[in-house]
Amino acid sequence: MLVLITLKNRRLIKILMAMVIVFTLFLQQFFDINFISMEGYRGTVRGFEVTVVDLIILVLFFVVILSRNIKKSFIIPGTWPNLLYIFCSILSIHFSIEQIFPVYGYFVIFQYVRGLILYWTFYHFIKDESDYQFLINMLIISALISSIVALQHRYVFHLHRIGGLFGHPNILGTYSNMLAIFFLVIYRERIVKRNMLVLFVALISAGTTVLTISRGSIIALGIGMTLLLSTIFLGKAELSAKKISSSIIIIMAISIIWFRAGDRILDRWITPNPAGDALRAQLNRIAVKFADENIFGCGLNNFSRAARAYIPNAPPVHGIYTLTLGEMGYIGLMAFIMVWARFIFIGIKQFFVKKKSIINSCVKGLALACLILLINSTQDDHPRRTAIMYISMICWAYIAKGENIIKKNSTPI
Repeated sequence: MLVLITLKNRRLIKILMAMVIVFTLFLQQFFDINFISMEGYRGTVRGFEVTVVDLIILVLFFVVILSRNIKKSFIIPGTWPNLLYIFCSILSIHFSIEQIFPVYGYFVIFQYVRGLILYWTFYHFIKDESDYQFLINMLIISALISSIVALQHRYVFHLHRIGGLFGHPNILGTYSNMLAIFFLVIYRERIVKRNMLVLFVALISAGTTVLTISRGSIIALGIGMTLLLSTIFLGKAELSAKKISSSIIIIMAISIIWFRAGDRILDRWITPNPAGDALRAQLNRIAVKFADENIFGCGLNNFSRAARAYIPNAPPVHGIYTLTLGEMGYIGLMAFIMVWARFIFIGIKQFFVKKKSIINSCVKGLALACLILLINSTQDDHPRRTAIMYISMICWAYIAKGENIIKKNSTPI
């Protein structure tokens, strides 16, 4: 019934899309159900999840399928790399070491397919610049909600390391990093009317990252800031006084936030954790060993179980690259990198385009946000976390469709 109502109501489509973007904040605590749960197993995905966001996406998916006004493309940018990655995932499940549980691997595949349905669905609803303005508005709302809850946890509840709505500091740090970098790109481009609001949201998102005291997130934020400042010189852009002053304001604001949280940050860096560091190093060695012994690794989402032969109750590897290497082998790791490189390369190309537009700016900002996610994930498995995966798929949709629209607009009639 909701599908039929939505078919005739463009405004309802926007409302449902807004719910998908904003509700990613709440998946961890309120909107996530596992139908088959393996709580005793320390995997990145522990069941066949179904979330409120999935139900909304399903409605939108059938709207695309049934609508006569939407031109459907079943093969969209990134389809072949994604199919290759899924194929490698299935091979790793059925042709790896004997001790694996195939169902664990299909937990991740089911999650990934849900994400691809989101990506395919959003891709078909994006039409013009108004859709990119819509994305900016929804991400502003998401950033403000996330940051307000984070500030409450730190200064009202006095939590040492804040996890916000995600329940984990590292995931919150990654999410805030992506938003901070995206909004800094939008601010630098000066293509929206409420530019000072965009700057405020960027700074409060960066501040949230710092307050998580997540070492990987803080380092990734610094790398992102460095990359962003270096792009001032790309595309033969002029080095104006506004750009210099804006850069100084951003650096000063971030420095103040660092100063306020400096004691806790230093404690995280200086306090030694030899046991934790030794465990991470051992897990990395085990991952390489699995990849060397079997071309398909130890099986998708089965690292923890396979590693029990070396470490009792072993956790997954801390790092998406070593985790993918250990579970899917070198071929699987290459397939994973190919998928992400496809979308990041689209955004990088836009940095060399002189003509500015809201679509061009959003594509650049989203691609850089995805790059920061991958940098952040050298020390964690964030791309497999449902909320981060969903926001990534939304980024992919707007990046891919943005390139398509830019090409059409630049083609002479």
